[in-house]
Amino acid sequence: MRMLPTQMAMDGMIEKILLRKWGTSNLNQASVEMGDAPIKNWKGSHLDFGIKRSLPTNPDVIKQVERVKYHCYSCPLGCGGICAVQGKFKQTHKPEYESTLALGGLCLNNDMDSIFHMNEVLNRAGMDTISAGGTVAFAIECFEKGILTKTDTDGLELTWGNAKAIVALIEKMVRREGIGDLLADGSKRAAQRIGKRSADYAIHSGGQELPMHDGRNDPGFNLHYSAEPAPGRHTIGSQLYYEMFQLWKQVKNLPRPKLLYFKDRKYIADEQKAVMAAACSKYMNVANGAGLCLFGLFIGAGRIRVFDWLNAATGWRKTPENYLENAISTPIPF
Repeated sequence: MRMLPTQMAMDGMIEKILLRKWGTSNLNQASVEMGDAPIKNWKGSHLDFGIKRSLPTNPDVIKQVERVKYHCYSCPLGCGGICAVQGKFKQTHKPEYESTLALGGLCLNNDMDSIFHMNEVLNRAGMDTISAGGTVAFAIECFEKGILTKTDTDGLELTWGNAKAIVALIEKMVRREGIGDLLADGSKRAAQRIGKRSADYAIHSGGQELPMHDGRNDPGFNLHYSAEPAPGRHTIGSQLYYEMFQLWKQVKNLPRPKLLYFKDRKYIADEQKAVMAAACSKYMNVANGAGLCLFGLFIGAGRIRVFDWLNAATGWRKTPENYLENAISTPIPF
């Protein structure tokens, strides 16, 4: 798919099957191969973290240590899991795709035991795994460029894929100890304190480290990363999300993507792309206000009749167009 000049619109029913079996870890290797996952602090590619190197993060490998699946209330998918692992934490949550890539491929780390450990440590500390991984990748690149030295890093050899050093750095960040205190507030603030052109290697939007979906693969992500009031979020919209939401089946006058189109069309900024992005943002404001799960919405508005359900629950008689209009015009929908 990476080489073909054409692309097919995505039906979210496929994602339903994958989420049920593997959870979000179904993307661990596939996203790398499709060019969706950022690698090596956003300067690498699948050539740096290919199928063989990333094998320990394969969803089937993770499923081997999954002991219990769990669901949010009434969910038919059950994408979560509890895993039995080696190390300090014998039982731990199955890391999400975002966590696995941020602490893995983004740092060229393929040690899955270390990812299980760091995910648990960060969860217990209430720290975001995406931002933590992005900040570690920033620090590694600064070390590679000579901006940070072993004197700065408390003796840690911050090299790509050095799992032992990456774990130690995460634990220092959680405790705000030494170099960890410098990095604990994220890459933007760390770069401001370090100077020496380190800002060139801090990948963020408004101080928020970017998620594990590369906007060079789907430009819709870049638009939402930079334009949303809360920047750097991957749960609001993209061109792929618009295809899977299938809002044109419920909302009047929204464009329907072609089933098959040339990939270069993704990179052309036009009015239709703006309409699609706005529709995603409004729809997710409605969904978030109603407490709905993004994954369920992926199977399409024709199958998940959100607007009808809201009318039934509230007694309102709003049209889908009313809901989208209200979602963006008030801080808390309706």
